[in-house]
Amino acid sequence: MPNTRFGSLLAALALTVAVCVAALTGCKQEVIESPVVQDAPPVYTGPAYLRGSIGSLAKVQGFNELLVSGYGLVVNLDNTGSIGVPTYLRQKMLNYARLMGLGSANLDTNTPQMSPENVLANPRTALVKVSGLIPPGASVGQRFDLLVEALPQTETTSLVGGTLWTTELGIEGASPSVPFTRTLSSARGPIYTDPFANDKPQEEKLTLQRKAVVVGGGITTEPRRLRLVLNQPSWFRSGAIASRINERFPAPPNATVKTANAQTDTYIDITVPPQFRRDPEQFLRLVGALYLQGGEGFEVRQTQRLAQVLADNPKAVEDVTTAWKAMGRVILPELRKLYTDPNRRVQLAALDAGAWLGDGKVTDFLKPLAESSDPVMRTQAAEILAQVPNDRDADRILAGLLDDPNRQVRLQAYQSLSGSLSPAIEHFEISDPFGVKFIIDRVVTARRPLIYITQDRLPRIVIFGPDIKFPDPTLARIWDNHLMIRYPADNEAMKVFYQPPGLGSPRIQDVQPSVATLAYLLGHKPTDSDPQPGFGLTYGQVVDAIYQIQQQGFIVSPIEIRPNALARMIDERQQDKTVERRAEFGGMQGLPDDVPDHPLTPAESQDTLPAPVNQPDVEPEGRRDF
Repeated sequence: MPNTRFGSLLAALALTVAVCVAALTGCKQEVIESPVVQDAPPVYTGPAYLRGSIGSLAKVQGFNELLVSGYGLVVNLDNTGSIGVPTYLRQKMLNYARLMGLGSANLDTNTPQMSPENVLANPRTALVKVSGLIPPGASVGQRFDLLVEALPQTETTSLVGGTLWTTELGIEGASPSVPFTRTLSSARGPIYTDPFANDKPQEEKLTLQRKAVVVGGGITTEPRRLRLVLNQPSWFRSGAIASRINERFPAPPNATVKTANAQTDTYIDITVPPQFRRDPEQFLRLVGALYLQGGEGFEVRQTQRLAQVLADNPKAVEDVTTAWKAMGRVILPELRKLYTDPNRRVQLAALDAGAWLGDGKVTDFLKPLAESSDPVMRTQAAEILAQVPNDRDADRILAGLLDDPNRQVRLQAYQSLSGSLSPAIEHFEISDPFGVKFIIDRVVTARRPLIYITQDRLPRIVIFGPDIKFPDPTLARIWDNHLMIRYPADNEAMKVFYQPPGLGSPRIQDVQPSVATLAYLLGHKPTDSDPQPGFGLTYGQVVDAIYQIQQQGFIVSPIEIRPNALARMIDERQQDKTVERRAEFGGMQGLPDDVPDHPLTPAESQDTLPAPVNQPDVEPEGRRDF
């Protein structure tokens, strides 16, 4: 019986196999697809001396600046705006004006002149495109510069003296084909226009004055996510990279997240530590140059190897210096051997890395370089000395370079000292409702006169010398006589006349005849806490006034204006075919799914409203008496 059952089972099994074989052989037209062949994971193709660094094992997602844009209104112009609004923007801008509170009893703007329709038709306003580049790894509240451009369809002739009303920016926010974009930053602030525009032919001047910058006017409302994406998936490597980053760049003790968090076998989330918030790009470069291996003499051997690489290859200087900085203070004993290296490239790179790592010994080796007969060497020494922390000797060397015969050496020495508390520089802050409007720095130890205009970190007017006086007699007139300065003779007060555009009353103020005093008077706005006289002009207006008066020969000093490179950077970003178009954050249309909309309410707006349309054509009383 058992044998009969077993035989039946074998027979059934044989029959099943036979049917399956017959089915397979009988269906010759059916094609069985082969598995999909995927591309091999990317491999490292960079220089051999960086193999084994985190940058050779992974790539940063979100490293580039993020281009954001939108439309806004510039107000308080001297009738140089436009009364026209392109049809496709009209309703959008009317809604925007209502959000700003126009016509609202809460802001006392419910007069006919202050209706949204009349404001858009006011020649003291201009419709503009606003663009900015949010830095990689930016945190909420981080500031960045804005580019403001009058729309080509409008008749705006100049943005000089204007203020950008608060508006919102997002990815492709100024693209007519994108009806909606989530807000990633707000934008507002006083306009800065290129003062060189006044020296250009009329057509070029018009082009330049229709474009302006708002220094630090962008404020991020959402953090930018940074990720390291591994070249090849590996849980072990993902965890090892995160551990190495956290070991070298630990988060503060009270931080809720680590600097690096391995999320999957493919990517690691990165949070920029507080000490790098002002320069997240430097942090990302350091992470990329950080070697995964460490200990057991690796850093010593790698320091020596990189020194030889740099000696053989001058183009490797940035890579080598960054790699040295990334390895940390453990390599200082080996770096110190290179402070006197006969190869000047190796010596300077070692001093640069040593200064950044906080080695006070570099000052002794930089002093002879700062006294070199070569101005390039003195400039490099000044740049490196800026990184030496809390070193009085470094400050004294830099203070001596503030009066160097070479202008570039002087400017670099100032840049290196500007963030310190050196007694060689006196700081005066000019503030407005947005915060610090600009800074007046007086380089009191310098004897060679120079006026330096820069917008690095904060807008600044830098005056080299105890102070720069005005010759006598002086009678300067600019802005169609809206601003006039008269200085009759030595030891007398200088009279400054200012007639604001529109309905404002003319003002005359006596001040000491110096450029620093004039800049303060023009920019300061009296408040209850600081009632000193002032006209409350924007940084751009103050710079333009000083530049025009200097060009007329009434300020006996050279002037150096550092141009703002934002327009070029935005243009390059727009032309870059590798830009992550709506793929920056992931989610729908490249925008973070958790980004809320933040429309401005009337109560949130503190911007200055434009004057009514009706304005007098007669000359105000007071100008004839100046």
